[in-house]
Amino acid sequence: MLKDIASNVLPLAAAFFGARFVSSKVPGLPVVGPLLGNLGSGAPVAVAGAVAIGAHFLTKKVSALAKYRSAIMSGAGLNVLFTAIDAFAPASIKGFLGMGDSGVYDEALGNYTSDVAGYE
Repeated sequence: MLKDIASNVLPLAAAFFGARFVSSKVPGLPVVGPLLGNLGSGAPVAVAGAVAIGAHFLTKKVSALAKYRSAIMSGAGLNVLFTAIDAFAPASIKGFLGMGDSGVYDEALGNYTSDVAGYE
């Protein structure tokens, strides 16, 4: 059972963090960086989408990766989702999702803990 879970989770986690790593390094390339500057706040999302498209074609062409195609595409898709939320969501939504700058789950637990403690 543990082996089955690991065989599903590890490729997805590797694809997610690999896609985030590649997405963070692409804007630093000499040719690509100035082109992405024209996209403004949508540049990280465009790069994450390009990485997902690259993963799509890579899993079709490389037979060793074809076995993990669904996990790789899920990880790349999650990267696009998280990048879009990080780029476009307001601070209150990011705080609720645990992606805010001030701390994990500030908004999500803030109302509950203040009601329980009797603070207003």
